[in-house]
Amino acid sequence: MASITFSTYASVFDFKRVDPDTDEEGVFVEDAAILKTLDGLAYDEEVFSDYLLDGESAGELEDAGISGGGLEFSFDNASGRLVGRTEYLLERALSPDQIALLEGVNNFV
Repeated sequence: MASITFSTYASVFDFKRVDPDTDEEGVFVEDAAILKTLDGLAYDEEVFSDYLLDGESAGELEDAGISGGGLEFSFDNASGRLVGRTEYLLERALSPDQIALLEGVNNFV
């Protein structure tokens, strides 16, 4: 079965800390040692394909045969950043328009 994968750098916030400049909860985490502790973290209680037919582009993706879409994170040693990744399984090849729609849905981080 074919698949398509989307990945991008993930932003991480620590909501147990308060930003000293703004007094707001949530501090952007840039420390590579902390980000590395999230390497291998996966969220698989739900998958993104469950929600593909909820939005405006539901009709375009309805017959595409897309399943899966769990969210996984990996630490990229070269950049010192966390990468978010989701992979969908496909029953058939997607058209360029369907790929663009799916890519827009996956701006998750």
